Amino acid sequence: MKDTVSEIPRKQTTLKSTQIMSLPGKEALERILDSPTPAHLIQSLAPEDLYWLIQDIGPEDALPILARANSEQWEYLLDLELWTLDRVDLDALQYWFALLMKADPQRLVAWGISRHATLISFYLYNCIEVKVREENDPSFEFEAGYFTFDGTFYIRVREDHAYESVRDFLQRLADYDLNRFHEALLDLSGFLPWESEEEMYRLRNVRLAERGFLPYEEAIGIYHHLDVDKLAQESPAAASFRDLETGDHLPVSSWLSVDVQDRFHRSIMAIPDPAEVERLQRDFAVMCNRIISADGMQARSKEDLVTTVRKACGYLDVGLERIAGSDPDATVTSVRRFPLEKIFRVGYGAALELKWRAQRWIRTAWFIDQDLETSFWEPKWGGILEGLLMKHPLYFTEFEEGGEPYREFRTLEEIHHCSEALEGIIAIDRVLSRLLFGHTLSSITEILHGMTYKNLLLTLWGIHHFDLGETPRPLTEEQFKRFFHHIRSTGRAPFRISREARNDFFHWLAEHTGMEKRQIEGTLGELLQGLLDELETEYGNVSLEDLDPRYVRHFLVSLV
Repeated sequence: MKDTVSEIPRKQTTLKSTQIMSLPGKEALERILDSPTPAHLIQSLAPEDLYWLIQDIGPEDALPILARANSEQWEYLLDLELWTLDRVDLDALQYWFALLMKADPQRLVAWGISRHATLISFYLYNCIEVKVREENDPSFEFEAGYFTFDGTFYIRVREDHAYESVRDFLQRLADYDLNRFHEALLDLSGFLPWESEEEMYRLRNVRLAERGFLPYEEAIGIYHHLDVDKLAQESPAAASFRDLETGDHLPVSSWLSVDVQDRFHRSIMAIPDPAEVERLQRDFAVMCNRIISADGMQARSKEDLVTTVRKACGYLDVGLERIAGSDPDATVTSVRRFPLEKIFRVGYGAALELKWRAQRWIRTAWFIDQDLETSFWEPKWGGILEGLLMKHPLYFTEFEEGGEPYREFRTLEEIHHCSEALEGIIAIDRVLSRLLFGHTLSSITEILHGMTYKNLLLTLWGIHHFDLGETPRPLTEEQFKRFFHHIRSTGRAPFRISREARNDFFHWLAEHTGMEKRQIEGTLGELLQGLLDELETEYGNVSLEDLDPRYVRHFLVSLV
């Protein structure tokens, strides 16, 4: 997403290119081809923007775009498309060479021989076999499938589906420069594909590093934890990935906007210096590319890019809030002072700290020792816990957005929400470990089905009420109704959990866990009171006669 070094002045093309990149792919193609100077417009786009445009249109439908793209844009496209980790994807190599042959065969040959001779040799090495006819050898014969342009070099294309494009490339190479054609074929006999691939990979990484696409082992540094205090001690050094030259180039990815409500965007809009804003835009683009590299993404659509941009903006917002609080002026100052990458790391560090806390606790967690699944914590808490324990911690949405259950954190409030949930899980886990000390639930099969922390805790309370011993077990239907009658207030619906029952609940917990009253207050007390409030909400309008244990999820009830 970094800018291209273009000779086209920004003032002539910015408006048009911005409009083009905001359109759907097919419509953008029509608008480009209908413009008075389509080549001028295409070449004014940053290589990154052209790449996304081609992916949006569809590579095969975008041949008119490819034909008018400049060599730098071609190079960037191939750098992204031809590689899977550190290996050339041979299918992708054949596919894109075939497309470029259709787009502009003469330029592909000239550009390949002059700037990417090793890639051309690698392409030919994997696509063809070559045999040389000895001079004045009348008995020379080759099996079917070989062809020749000069009676000396006989060539066979390895794969039938690539025959037309490979033969066309060789024909045009011979027509372009017969000596270079002969050299290319002769060099194949001593060609070292592994060494050549390694060198191409090194050069490709150098080119992409200038745009933020670092090798994975370097790019992963974007996720390294950075403490707020440590960042604050740093002097306001150069905040950009690269210095901004005087503004006669196109801004990067200007078609891609972020939510105007986020802190980072508002801070950018509050900076009066256009040159500084453009520098920050470029830094942001390079940072997004680094995130793509670190995530090992094959980002091939605008949707992929939008996902990365939202991730970047989200953790920038979290970082800015941790650094500057809610002060807008301090937020702007932080954006101008600190490198965006480090602000991102501070924000991502908040999620990492939460993940590390969950990991430290879960090693000794009671529910893990009991071989229970995260579903024991019910969908909400279980989802939050699973999200925190992922390789990259994610926020559990509870399907609130009608899509995937997990996404990246976007605000410090979401971090706090998950932190409070984790505190609750740890607190309840501690309570259950004390209540059930010495018991192994996995051996008590009759209570395992559908068991959650809520119905286990309330059932244990019921067991205590009937003095049924210390072994966990389901209540019978009769016991369940009697217990429910005991804890409800008298009078008409909606029924409430009586004050006496609430006091009995907390007294029982204090007595059987060894916890002092003050330990059961605070966060844990709020959770336990909330659990009793849930009983009122769920069953407050249900008469005792209509209370069907089959549909009660807050108690373990045996229906036998």
